[in-house]
Amino acid sequence: SKSGGWTLQDLNSVPTFTHGTSADGFTLVSSTAGSTITASNITNAQTVTIFYGKTEGSFSYSINGAAEVTVTVDSSGAAQQLTSFTVSGTSNVVIKVISGTVAIFGFHARKTGNGVEVTKLGNGSCTGKDYSKISPTAQVGIGGYLSPDVVVIMLGTNDYRISGNTVETYKAGINAIIDGYRTNNPNCGFILIAPADSNATHVVPLSNYRDAIYVLAKDKQVEFYNMYDDWDVWSVENNNGQWADSLHVSKSGAYRIAKKLFKNFLES
Repeated sequence: SKSGGWTLQDLNSVPTFTHGTSADGFTLVSSTAGSTITASNITNAQTVTIFYGKTEGSFSYSINGAAEVTVTVDSSGAAQQLTSFTVSGTSNVVIKVISGTVAIFGFHARKTGNGVEVTKLGNGSCTGKDYSKISPTAQVGIGGYLSPDVVVIMLGTNDYRISGNTVETYKAGINAIIDGYRTNNPNCGFILIAPADSNATHVVPLSNYRDAIYVLAKDKQVEFYNMYDDWDVWSVENNNGQWADSLHVSKSGAYRIAKKLFKNFLES
């Protein structure tokens, strides 16, 4: 939750980000002292990290009502900056603007140990053209922090149905995302998914995007999953419970995709 003078900058609604953004294309900006963001009910974490942009400002954070810790943004530092602190049990973290302008990119909660860490960095209604606004810069800092072994990219459902997007803008956006993650993590693997045909009126046939991402996968030497041809037409798969609506897969459909990726690319 948030209070005060925060403005949300969203990838698919702003042409540029004044103070930068992270890989999901969301930034909260405030120049109002006393503005707060509260992240409640953080459980099963050992470390919380706050990501923020390069501005002329400062903010504080407090954990479960304890003393505030002040963070002064490095106005001559990196485009993406972070501060981390330890937590235990159930935690509530409050960020408060102290002075100047503060641009918050997001939070990350981490628990070390064995297992798989899955991070979702998505933004509804966005296209490859949108991601070209922020990539590769937006992936550099978060990519270095997360150090992912593999990144799964599934774009196209918006590109083929929204005017102003083309196969070339689609390819350019995905190409830039890959380059961003590879900047600090050159051995990172990628799986590019050509999405199944949804129940939307197309501007450009989705099969054109399938063909384009296949070529891009070869050019970038990454993996490719042809969901477009692996799934039947929308009406059939919808009757099978694989779609939640005309554009989004159901929980069963998502499980099917995850199982396919695991069996074909990740299982050892």
